[in-house]
Amino acid sequence: MSALLDVRDLSIDYRTRRGDVRAVRSVSFAVEPGEAVAVIGESGSGKTTLAVGLIRLSPKNARVASGQVVFSRNGLTQDVLEMEGDELRRWRWRDCAMVFQSALNAFNPVITIWDHFVDTARAHGLARHTLRGQADELLELVRLEPRRVLPAYAHELSGGMRQRVLIALSLLLRPALVILDEPTTALDILTQRSIIDLLRDLRHELGFAMIFISHDLSLAAELADEMITMYAGRVVERATVRDLFYRPRHPYSLGLLQAVPRVTGAMGELGAIPGSPPDLVRLPRGCTYHPRCPFLVEECTAEDPPLLAVDSPGHEAACIRWRAVAERIGDTRA
Repeated sequence: MSALLDVRDLSIDYRTRRGDVRAVRSVSFAVEPGEAVAVIGESGSGKTTLAVGLIRLSPKNARVASGQVVFSRNGLTQDVLEMEGDELRRWRWRDCAMVFQSALNAFNPVITIWDHFVDTARAHGLARHTLRGQADELLELVRLEPRRVLPAYAHELSGGMRQRVLIALSLLLRPALVILDEPTTALDILTQRSIIDLLRDLRHELGFAMIFISHDLSLAAELADEMITMYAGRVVERATVRDLFYRPRHPYSLGLLQAVPRVTGAMGELGAIPGSPPDLVRLPRGCTYHPRCPFLVEECTAEDPPLLAVDSPGHEAACIRWRAVAERIGDTRA
């Protein structure tokens, strides 16, 4: 089975007066049909730049320096970076939809939720006479009352309701891939729980693939099959959820995990990653993580290591010290 989305060596820069900000650097990964991939990392690690770059909604000062974004569905293979005009517009909603971080900012404040459905349907040639039934069905799928929601304006809905409306709207044309950028940010913990449960149920029922952008490891772990850790614009570790949580092999992934409070066993002390992410205009020589890394040796300053296969099948980490990381967590298999 060919990958639904195949990202190959993608690099995205922002032009600034100080020089080019290398926001995404040589990122490669694939998403299979029906698969969920979580992309995690600190703020500024390149997660959102990657997400908006995949659907060609980057700001004007951004440019794709290299790479391909290959999308395959129903026997048709296309490079998203080569699409233009109507072809790109159709692809964005029929094949790939995105749910943005700030639900309130994603809506036009002077038109109703129903008008948002109408505008989307009109732009993509969806028949108006079938739209109301589809809108009702989707809103009920996301556990909202259509008669209450459709006549409302965005500001009349709670944050959780707006987020669920966005999810329903993204599914209007039954896309094969949905990208979600921090969909639970600024929501209370109970609403976060309901959104996560909802996404899991929708994915099971409708069968779409998903890219989930988050800095919250616990939420990402609940939804994902595979996890990707990004640091300073590049992928530094790629693994299944279980391997990344119980057998991390990159010091940065380990640092992120140690900063999350435990809910079982001994409480222990929360860890913190010292320092801050590097300047993406002037990256440090060698491994970009080495100024913050507790496993630093002299070789780490020589060159930025590629993704290396480690001791679990399909598990890769961009670290020459991955065995030392395994020893630190007591994984004797390494």
